[in-house]
Parts: sequence; structure tokens; C-alpha cells
Amino acid sequence: MFPFPSRTGLPIGQPASFAQDADAYANRADVYHEKGEDALGLPDAEKGVSLGPSDAKHLTIRGRIYAAVGQRDKAIADFRAALKLDPNHDTAKQGLVRLGIKP
Repeated sequence: MFPFPSRTGLPIGQPASFAQDADAYANRADVYHEKGEDALGLPDAEKGVSLGPSDAKHLTIRGRIYAAVGQRDKAIADFRAALKLDPNHDTAKQGLVRLGIKP
């Protein structure tokens, strides 16, 4: 079993099967985001997108984290890329609106 940090409850390490699982990285990044730990979630979000670049969910999660850490231009680019893949992706649309951009 992997040790868990007390602040987040997320594992410090990961099993070998996690290493190439884009969804696992993106989901863990999303949990960090929901806990307000965006700086900790950014590396996982980036890894999730690198492993699954054609997944609108991965791009949207990274976009939300970019927005939260003040990287507005990168957030906009991710939300727009997500909408190119899935024009009906509501979370990507909402991300743009929150940044003052019309989807």
C-alpha cells in the first residue's frame, strides 16, 4: 500500500499500471483542483494530457487548473482545444465564460 499525505488523502506513489493511465492522472489532478491544491494537481493534469491529448476531459481539467494558478492564456487554449474535440463540452464552455471569453 502507498502512504497517504494527511492534507489531501491522495497517494504519494502509484502502482506501475498508473504510469500510463491518462484518466488516472487527470482524475487525480481534478481531485487536487477540487481540494484547492492546484499547484499539486498541475503536474498530473499535464501528464494526463500528454498521455491522452485527444480527450476533451483531460484538456478541460488542465484548463481549470491553469485558470486557478493564473495561467489564463494556457487555460483558454485548453478550453478551446477541448471544444474542438467536443463542441458540446459544457465544462469547457463554462471555463471560457468564467475567463470572460465567449465560447
